[in-house]
Amino acid sequence: MPLELTPVTLDENLRSTKQIAQVFGALSDDVVKPRGLDGPPVRVVDVPAEAAVEAADDAVEALLAEGWEPGSMALLATGRRHPEQVNEVELGG
Repeated sequence: MPLELTPVTLDENLRSTKQIAQVFGALSDDVVKPRGLDGPPVRVVDVPAEAAVEAADDAVEALLAEGWEPGSMALLATGRRHPEQVNEVELGG
């Protein structure tokens, strides 16, 4: 059913760290003020689409090897979901 919603433009990002908001804010024409806490540097892994899953796996493995806890990482991607995420959803996770 179509919904009649009022568009709302958000001009402040309170949820993400300042580093994440700045990196992803650069991808938009809108000006969004980063108001979150400071965080670690964002690691951007720019690869062709056909190499994305392998590159994502490598990046996560590298972070785990550095001592990062799985709950402290976020993998942001465009396009399709990572096969492991699809598997978890199918299993009810």
